[in-house]
Amino acid sequence: MRFLYTRFSQRSILLSSILLTQLVCLLAAIILFDYWLTDQFVEVIQQRIQRNSDKLADELAKTITLLGMESIAEGTKGRETLDYLIEGMDVPGVGYVVVYSLDSGELIGLDEENMTQRQIKEIEEIADRYVSSEDMSYPHPNYVIAIRPLPTFRAAVIVFQDERYLQSRVDLITDRMKNIGMVVTVAIISVSAFFTLLIFSRYEHELDAINSSLEHKVHERTNALIRSRDAVIFGLAKLAESRDDQTGQHLERICHYVKILARDYQDKNGQVCGLDLEIFAETAALHDIGKVAVPDAILLKPGKLTREERREIELHPGIGGDTLMAIKRKWGDDPFLITASQIAYAHHERWDGSGYPFGLAGEHIPLPARIAAVADVYDALRTERPYKKSLSHCQAIGYIKEQAGTQFDPNIVKILMRNEKEFERVADTVPDERDSF
Repeated sequence: MRFLYTRFSQRSILLSSILLTQLVCLLAAIILFDYWLTDQFVEVIQQRIQRNSDKLADELAKTITLLGMESIAEGTKGRETLDYLIEGMDVPGVGYVVVYSLDSGELIGLDEENMTQRQIKEIEEIADRYVSSEDMSYPHPNYVIAIRPLPTFRAAVIVFQDERYLQSRVDLITDRMKNIGMVVTVAIISVSAFFTLLIFSRYEHELDAINSSLEHKVHERTNALIRSRDAVIFGLAKLAESRDDQTGQHLERICHYVKILARDYQDKNGQVCGLDLEIFAETAALHDIGKVAVPDAILLKPGKLTREERREIELHPGIGGDTLMAIKRKWGDDPFLITASQIAYAHHERWDGSGYPFGLAGEHIPLPARIAAVADVYDALRTERPYKKSLSHCQAIGYIKEQAGTQFDPNIVKILMRNEKEFERVADTVPDERDSF
């Protein structure tokens, strides 16, 4: 379930990331398009309003000229006609038409009832600024302006088109475009999510099949390599043991004893060395592979060894450990080989520091070696040799108990005491016969 949850979470994160990226890109495109579209609309509408304002100004100036009015002063017939003409002008949006008299400064046709004081003031400032200076370029932030002179009356027609109306029209159009863009975005994201999910599903099944196949092949190859390694290493161990005709099933029993001790230790203290219990027990079979280098005359001698012969045979832990470390250097860091080399090096060390080859003491002796030492001595005591008889189970247990704290780790001896019945069962059911290991 944890694997499935992790896999689902990874898939969800990946899919969400893709969709979020697409959404960000679409929104960025919509924002940029909105800016571009707004600029285009502003330019187009502004030009249209300017053309309309110019047209209105031209029409009014032309009409006034054609009517041949004598005066547009207050109270004249010409003024009445002019007011009528201005009232009839159709200015779209927020627009105004006035005739500005240069002589009197009057704005004829000013719709003061429907205009704010700010608008009136702005128009008065524009009229005074542009008409009096006869400046026909009319930049202004709030209005589109068209001016046509009336030389006969020393006046000018001015058409004002408020650009706030322009902005409102642009906003109206762009808001609609934004709404359409959001709908399109949602539609694109939905379709994209659907097809992305389909693509994921398709290739995910293919990747699962490929990964499963690769994992199976790697697993098979790894197991084959491990089996090959174990076969070679155990072949070395068996070669060393086969030189002693009396050892029989010593390796198999050692593995059983070590497994019993390690299982009890593991139940109370955790794993011995990070290895599976079965694999850890197998490492003990390699404890005496260094005996391959011991001459037969010494290894098979039925009597007591001389001091020189004893020094010769005490070299076998170092030889065995060096051999396993050489294999480790070829294989790389391997917990099996590291543990096996610890046992090979230190299974003859003593708790009080009087052992060999390094004279290690107490917990400086690796734990796997302390466990193997108890198992090895118990089996040696229970096995008959040309130079000694075998001891009973009780005698062997009694000896090991006496040596607790001197030769053996007291805690490992306590574990043996708790499991001595299992040791006795193994000794009775795996006798010294020349069966294959």
